[in-house]
Amino acid sequence: MLSAVTCEQWEAFFFFFQAEDGIRDAQESRGLGDVYKRQGKNVSKEMKAPKLVAICHKCVSAYLPVQHHTPINLFADDFLHEHLGDKDGNESEFIRQVLYGTHRYQKLTQGLLDRMYEQHGLVPPADNILFSIIAYIAILRLTELPIKEFRRLVLGQNPAKMHQLLSYIFLQDNQQVMRKEWTKHYSDDFVQNSLIGPLERFKDDVSAICADLEARTAAASAASASQAGDGADKLPTTTLPIPFNLTKPKPRIVPEPMILAKPEFQARPVPDMSGTVQDTAEFQELEAVRAENRKAEKEKYLDPKHQPFVFHSDLRPMHMETLIEEEEVRLQEATKVNFKAQPAPKPSARPAPVRMTAASILREDTLYKKKQESEAALIQGYEANLRDSSEFYEWQAKMQAQDDMVREAAIEQRRMEMAASALYAMEAKDKDLEVKKVIAKEMKIESEMMAEKLKEEKEQMRLHNQQIADDVRQMEKFAALAMENDKPVSYTHLTLPTKRIV
Repeated sequence: MLSAVTCEQWEAFFFFFQAEDGIRDAQESRGLGDVYKRQGKNVSKEMKAPKLVAICHKCVSAYLPVQHHTPINLFADDFLHEHLGDKDGNESEFIRQVLYGTHRYQKLTQGLLDRMYEQHGLVPPADNILFSIIAYIAILRLTELPIKEFRRLVLGQNPAKMHQLLSYIFLQDNQQVMRKEWTKHYSDDFVQNSLIGPLERFKDDVSAICADLEARTAAASAASASQAGDGADKLPTTTLPIPFNLTKPKPRIVPEPMILAKPEFQARPVPDMSGTVQDTAEFQELEAVRAENRKAEKEKYLDPKHQPFVFHSDLRPMHMETLIEEEEVRLQEATKVNFKAQPAPKPSARPAPVRMTAASILREDTLYKKKQESEAALIQGYEANLRDSSEFYEWQAKMQAQDDMVREAAIEQRRMEMAASALYAMEAKDKDLEVKKVIAKEMKIESEMMAEKLKEEKEQMRLHNQQIADDVRQMEKFAALAMENDKPVSYTHLTLPTKRIV
């Protein structure tokens, strides 16, 4: 489809870029529209849309790692020279302006894509760069790019990805989300007039493109499903293992063992190694010889002729102390310093001449000129404004004095409030103490009354128990008399209490 595009159609395709998207350098930037006007009909062979978008994708991807230390115009020149050679046609300007636009509006496109990723999930970095290029063209350049050329650009890419991006921008009601994200970096008027407005205007055209993309996506899915079904009908061919044609190993001939002749000699028995060295006869003999030698030496030196030992070196006279003293005196003489410092020079009564060098003269001249410039600027400001800063300083001092008065009044009021709160707290404390005293007094009186009542109850209980004990003793006495006389006992004359006193 794209190969049949004529030069006039590509002229409309490249005309939508304007010079304001280019990042300015020392030379005036030119848009592709201006370039194409100067070229007229002498246009080189057009490039297909998928290839053009792929080169733009490669250019933007290569610039991202070096964007902080490489100027964008120099990078674009080097990239275009490397991939397009000396061709200075519409394709190179298209790639250049896409690079400028995606870099300049990076916050706009990336903010939109971040909100889309929150709904549909993340994508690889390569798809993110492709989305930023298509989103930049769809949001900012669709008013200048013919819709049929934009259609060719989009249909040359993956239909499922393009359908997801364009549906999120144009068809789904995400204007409020995009407006909230874009107003973080741009003004409200620019967002409404230059971004949201064109989206509403091209909504119908883009919906037709999305329908075509959806149809292509469905066709691709059906084709892949049919291929998968055809593959499932066929039985998979298995690989039959074939053994290697290897030479079979021959058995190794083991030589017969050689029979050794019987030796004609007989070895001595192994010596007994159970004891230690001290247990051997040789060691015992050696110890006896050593003891005899020690005894002979001891008897020899017990003779007074051999005592005491006197060395000839001890008989020689020694002058060590004298030599030490002489060496110390020699060292003192050698290290003695006969140095006398010269007196300090007297300062001259005449001032020392100051010689100015060329550097000091230029430095003083520069400082003087700066002072003159500052004074001239101050005077010029006075003349331009027809007033000096004394009024401002007076107003500032007045306002500071008022602020100090307000601050002092607030401090005084706070001090009075604190004193009143302290007095109120003391009064409340006194009232609380009086109430507690009254309550304690009442509790004391109540406790005394309860003690008196308890005392009376105990006394009544004691009298009651005493009466019961007396009655029991009388009954026992009457019972004993009745048993003696064999008469029934009458308890009618006894008066027992009918109610217990509690």
